[in-house]
Amino acid sequence: MFMGETLRGLLLNAWGWGLIATIATIAGVVLVLLGSVLPAIPLLAAREAKRAAAAAEPAAEEPGVPAPA
Repeated sequence: MFMGETLRGLLLNAWGWGLIATIATIAGVVLVLLGSVLPAIPLLAAREAKRAAAAAEPAAEEPGVPAPA
């Protein structure tokens, strides 16, 4: 009655969707990792800008300490 065509089709279908699921899982993990790293970039840039601005400001003079000549 059946010559194995149904079984072959079912197995190929299962293998194909399994492959797609594996690729989607790997892509999902990569995107989650990338999404957790990307917000750190603006935070680090803001911290570096704040550090550069603080270094560019002249030091506040302390009372009782003469200014260098």
